[in-house]
Amino acid sequence: MHFYFDGNFNELKELLTNQFVSLGYQQVQPITEYPAQNYLSIFCYEWDNEISFNFYLPDELVIELQEEHPKLQQFLALFTEKQSVPSTRPKQYQFLHFLYPLHKSQLDPFESSDPEIFYPTGLRMKDNDCVLHSCQLCMGVKKVGFIFDGKILGFNSQEEEGIGTLIKFSENDFYLIHRNASFSNYEDKSIKIMRSMAESFNPYAMALIVLWKMGNRFKFRLPVAKIKEFNNIAVSFNIQNAIELNEAIQSIPSFEEHLKQVKEKAEKGCYKSHFMLANYYHRGESLERDDEKAIFHYNEALNEPDYILSSFYNQSVLQRGQNYVDDMVDEADTVTIDWLKKRSENDDVVAQFLLGFLYNDGLIVEEDKQKALELYERSADLGYGKSQNNLAEKYRKGDGVKQDYQKAFNLYVLSAKQNIPEAFSNLEEMYREGTGVAVDNKKADLLAEKAKQYELYRF
Repeated sequence: MHFYFDGNFNELKELLTNQFVSLGYQQVQPITEYPAQNYLSIFCYEWDNEISFNFYLPDELVIELQEEHPKLQQFLALFTEKQSVPSTRPKQYQFLHFLYPLHKSQLDPFESSDPEIFYPTGLRMKDNDCVLHSCQLCMGVKKVGFIFDGKILGFNSQEEEGIGTLIKFSENDFYLIHRNASFSNYEDKSIKIMRSMAESFNPYAMALIVLWKMGNRFKFRLPVAKIKEFNNIAVSFNIQNAIELNEAIQSIPSFEEHLKQVKEKAEKGCYKSHFMLANYYHRGESLERDDEKAIFHYNEALNEPDYILSSFYNQSVLQRGQNYVDDMVDEADTVTIDWLKKRSENDDVVAQFLLGFLYNDGLIVEEDKQKALELYERSADLGYGKSQNNLAEKYRKGDGVKQDYQKAFNLYVLSAKQNIPEAFSNLEEMYREGTGVAVDNKKADLLAEKAKQYELYRF
């Protein structure tokens, strides 16, 4: 979110400084002595023909900031608001940093058994809604815990479910991840927010994304060309991390060179390379999306036991279509039984289906028909076609439930509406056999044709 100003660069800086000082903020240089959670940074840009500024916060927090300060809302209404920025680099820029004054009792956890926790803007943090924060670069946005003498009190460096994870990249850089939900769901939100901030020409966000990618943090996806572009921009803004990484980044081979190497390894039977190729064809970013090639390579990866769950998971995501591409996993070892259980608890319908399938057939886990039924029911209730088909099969056969042809038929129909080939085949059988419905070979023939049309997605 950029705010465009009809005036000159120095006038904008003066206006912003006066406005935030009037709201109780103190203009400061970003030094580590200040508690990081109450920083507010604003970036001012001069483009070829325009002047703009944006906050170093995600849009949702800028909205909350305005709600807290009606005068600020009135002030920002004077500017033209746009989501996009010019494609060229700015002619000049300056970052303005402000410190929101917090009372000592709000900062020192030893003075209170239940201290307040604040956004970088000074707003009080909600209990279970944080994203990502780097105290050294004033990154991101909300945080849990308190930073004193380079330590975050109350948290350790291991992930604790529902509490947090502390990742340390260097002596003074801390990245705290927290949410009262699954880690992987939170990770997706962090990536989305930081990607959006980078696309708005936020050089610190660009530098952090490059750092994530180079450090293989969060399995962040970014084409090589975009990595180099982001880092070049961050270097031009003198961001230290970008400068330190620049030589290594420039030596990264092009995607074309990388793809050639991966294909050669896949031809020699490398299962990891097959999985990587499947992902490229599945995602449709670096290569044109090709479901047939993606499934071929996922099936090849199935020959490696460690890749079975991730390959099956991604094939299920693939069947759902392009709108669900961000649900796929990028690393072959991502999907484990524990991972599926955590995702299932957070209503990941594909995880519920796959885990139900494993319990139902006693694959990898001990057979448990009741658990399978419960997982199928939860996933089917959330509208997932493969689970609706498998649940229908149980009602049709009376497997763990009272036999109910009508309920089976209704579930098969719901599943078929999502082009699940197994559902078309099962409906065909019901019409040919007259099971729960009148015999109708014409409808059965049409359903058989539909099943052939979507045969690629059967497993």
